[in-house]
Amino acid sequence: MSEGKNNHLATYLSENVWNIFYEINPEKESHKAWFAASLTNLNDWNKVRLSRLSSSHRSLSPMLWCLLILGGLINVSAPYFFGSSNFSSQLIMTGLIAGSISFMLFLTVSLDNPFKGDQGVKPYALERVLGLFDYWDKAS
Repeated sequence: MSEGKNNHLATYLSENVWNIFYEINPEKESHKAWFAASLTNLNDWNKVRLSRLSSSHRSLSPMLWCLLILGGLINVSAPYFFGSSNFSSQLIMTGLIAGSISFMLFLTVSLDNPFKGDQGVKPYALERVLGLFDYWDKAS
């Protein structure tokens, strides 16, 4: 997902899990209750997976980026219209506004790409679950 592509292995494994659930036909009442709860959890898992897939392809529109950058330029140039008699204080005020706008734009870029970079969402939880599946396969 960090490259903006679907993981074909994850899709294949997800389809296998669903196929296994399609083949299960619980006969005892206790098994039916367990199966219903498992199916609810599987549906929730699938919803979250599809949400992650769709959010990995979303991005801010070019028009919104233009508005963000233009708004930043307007905010940085605004202190020049409120001229100060002390040039260094005017420079510091302009630098602080430019710095805060830069931080906000960086945050926007970071949140626009949730699966990329150092701050991106990592697959650790999914890898742990896959490890549990492997453990359970070996145990049975």
